[in-house]
Amino acid sequence: MKVSNNFILQEFVNPDIYNHPAIGARCIDWLNCELIPTVQLLRDEMGPLLINDWEWGGNYVDSGLRVFNDNQYSQFSSHKGGNAVDIKPQKVSCAELYYRILNNQHKYPHISRLENIEYTPTWVHVEVSSSIRMGEITVFNP
Repeated sequence: MKVSNNFILQEFVNPDIYNHPAIGARCIDWLNCELIPTVQLLRDEMGPLLINDWEWGGNYVDSGLRVFNDNQYSQFSSHKGGNAVDIKPQKVSCAELYYRILNNQHKYPHISRLENIEYTPTWVHVEVSSSIRMGEITVFNP
């Protein structure tokens, strides 16, 4: 299901959620309304971005909305609330995307938190809020 110029819904959700017979495409309602537009903006500026690729036979399944009762990750992860994605940029480095966001915070008013790139050098963890951020983006250590 196409959700923006360059993304389909499956890229934002775990396959166990999307493929569940009682859920399917309605899981879009479980994503923060600012998540897809924010990721699309980053894609427009930085080139192709990989989130989940399970739809095409890839290995990434938990880089967006995660199964809530999965204990492999933090109990209160923003991924489980539909507020976070782990982005793997394809044309620029993770550090370049990370610092682009931090150095241009005014362009991304709904990004509220980033994981410290020193701890996550192979992806950029981006969290959004449905309200406009007050102050600076919070950088945290996972």
